[in-house]
Amino acid sequence: MTCLVNNNPVYHEIPITDFQGNPLVEALSPPAASVVEAIHSLGRIPEFDESERDLPSYYRALLPARLLNFMFPTDQHTQLQRRIYGQVLSGYRWRNPATVHGQQLLHGERPSQDEVDIVSPRHQTQLAQVPATISFLTGLSGMGKSTLIRAIMRSMGSPVIRHSCYNGTPFNETQILYMMRNVPDQCSAKAVCKSFGDRTDELLGMRLYARLFEDKSMTRTHYVSALRKIVANHHVGALVIDEFQNISLALSGGKNEFLALILNLREELGIPIVLVGTYRAAAVLKEEASIARRLVEGGFHELKRPGGPEDKDWQSLCEIIWWHQWVRKPQELTSDVIEVLYKCSQGITGIMLNLFVTAQTSALEEGKETITPAMIEEVYQSRFRPLHPIIDILSRKDEEELSLYDDLYFDAMAKFKKDPMLTPLARVKAELCRKQEELSGSLPGPGKSVSKTGRSRKGKKLSDETLHDVLQNACNPAPFFGGQEA
Repeated sequence: MTCLVNNNPVYHEIPITDFQGNPLVEALSPPAASVVEAIHSLGRIPEFDESERDLPSYYRALLPARLLNFMFPTDQHTQLQRRIYGQVLSGYRWRNPATVHGQQLLHGERPSQDEVDIVSPRHQTQLAQVPATISFLTGLSGMGKSTLIRAIMRSMGSPVIRHSCYNGTPFNETQILYMMRNVPDQCSAKAVCKSFGDRTDELLGMRLYARLFEDKSMTRTHYVSALRKIVANHHVGALVIDEFQNISLALSGGKNEFLALILNLREELGIPIVLVGTYRAAAVLKEEASIARRLVEGGFHELKRPGGPEDKDWQSLCEIIWWHQWVRKPQELTSDVIEVLYKCSQGITGIMLNLFVTAQTSALEEGKETITPAMIEEVYQSRFRPLHPIIDILSRKDEEELSLYDDLYFDAMAKFKKDPMLTPLARVKAELCRKQEELSGSLPGPGKSVSKTGRSRKGKKLSDETLHDVLQNACNPAPFFGGQEA
């Protein structure tokens, strides 16, 4: 896992003239030399040891949740990694603080025409206009957009790099490689800008920039100017705005004002901007021709779901997931398993992972030491009812219905997480709390009325007999991690 701050950067010389002698570039992790290396840098495969199958079931039932942090990179993921890495490097090309031109940009100056003339004609246009791009990553909710963009940025290095010495020369600079913000629901564009000031202070460990955004009368120009100061002072490599669809056009002064702010950020900051959001957000951006052109430059990237269980990436994903079984009688992966996982998730990675984790956890709780396609289907039918409407929409592939998917997905996942069928651990916790309150007099016991005197018995503790009753109540009607343990 990448640390937030790298206090001892290692400089990797890049054999490209444009980037040689640039500490901001050389402090980054080198680009992946192969597809295997790229997959290793992006992937998040949970730990698994077959000996863990020997643990008691109440321990093993905790282990499948590791898979919720799982990520298996595909060719599409590694291509996007190369694209964004290249954009960050391009943004640093003319921002080398070790050069005169880099110092001019650092202090907000543009090179004079005489200085531009000194540079080779091939570079004059680039020097006069610092390159910047807008990229958009989209796809259906649950396909792992946020997980992917975080993995890509993490693969380039720590968010904060503290330089002290470069090539034997003192070089005391703090570089913020990237800043990422997650947009909460119904948030204004200016509030997002303000959050970057808060994030900067958080990364630096001191309060410096949040105060620049405190004046509520600030205009769009003021917000952009404050962000430009952060970018210049700390050599920011890229801005990433996740859950972009949550920005409210109404709270942002209307669509035109909102789009104007996006263009201003691109033109004034001079660094890559990566937007992550749903298809609906992408449609709003594409309505503005000038932004649509920028998206062509930076890239419009779509995470597509597998077309069916025969998809090679889907089968590879199932193979890796299926290997992570903590039941004591694991079955071989079959086409039936691959098909039922696809049928019940329609290729949405987030749903599939939750389904497999829930199925395996249920098997361990009920004392079953194997996972079958029928069991997965049963868990889907009983525990994933809130998601059935969106799975039906995906299976029908109706374009009009698919436009409703994202809104339905978030509502369905919220209901799924509030599943009244509590896990045994949660039931035990709830029963313990109820019993403790009963002993203290704050709740009546079964069949008893509340005491009118309000007398408390706070001093009483749960006895062994009471704990036994707690477990019995928590386990009924469902068994608690059923099965005998050696």
